[in-house]
Amino acid sequence: FGNGAKTNRDDWAWNFDRKLLTTNVETTIETFNEHVERWQKRKNKHIAFDDFVDNDPRKISWSETLKKSISAGTLTFSDAHIRSGLFRPFTVEHLYFDSRLVERRYQMPISLPNVESEAENLLICASDIGFRAPFSVMATNRIPDIHLLAPSDTFQCFPFYTYDGEGGAQRENISPSTLVRFQQHYGDEQITKWNIFHYVYAVLHHPEYRTRYAANLRRELPRIPLVGAAAGVKPKMGGEDAATFHAYAEIGRNLADLHVHYERAAEY
Repeated sequence: FGNGAKTNRDDWAWNFDRKLLTTNVETTIETFNEHVERWQKRKNKHIAFDDFVDNDPRKISWSETLKKSISAGTLTFSDAHIRSGLFRPFTVEHLYFDSRLVERRYQMPISLPNVESEAENLLICASDIGFRAPFSVMATNRIPDIHLLAPSDTFQCFPFYTYDGEGGAQRENISPSTLVRFQQHYGDEQITKWNIFHYVYAVLHHPEYRTRYAANLRRELPRIPLVGAAAGVKPKMGGEDAATFHAYAEIGRNLADLHVHYERAAEY
């Protein structure tokens, strides 16, 4: 798991208009490459990056990492770096997802490495530890912004699949031992990892869960209870407890589908 994309230059790297995004990024790259050429020709070899760069906000938005990247050479614009991202809830924009122009990409390159992965993967993004806004959670199949659900907070994103980079092997992000634990607890070998993923999404939205564990959610990442059985009571094999689990999983599946495909809200 990891944070969403942190660009440190949202006005340049995000845009509703693909053509305008391209223009903005090309302006940034042109300005950056001019600095690279000047840096390579500089006479004072000990000059600091802060004293060297032109801070004209109409041309570029600097960050410490981008300044240090000057010594790595020029940048080249690539249309392939333009991805679909979720900047805020139900707010899809184009994102220029380049490794040098995005300050921190965290785990996104192995969670959503390419456009194809967006069609098969799903991420649960939840409030990070120590959040200031109310606890929030949202599913997405697009690269999320680090401040997806609150400008003052960061979010940790848990994908169903991870990948060995672009075009790499696909792995399920729920361990076999977790699958076995759920199957044994509910006495149902038909429970799948996708069932568990959607069950988790439903639990994280449950008002009682958020109220009961409000203090814990501020101190640690969410822990997921196994609902249905009373404390100390072994659940019946495939009985009411399994039915409760599947009811939660179905609610979570429908809710995730609504959040991801919100444009189709009229269908629900």
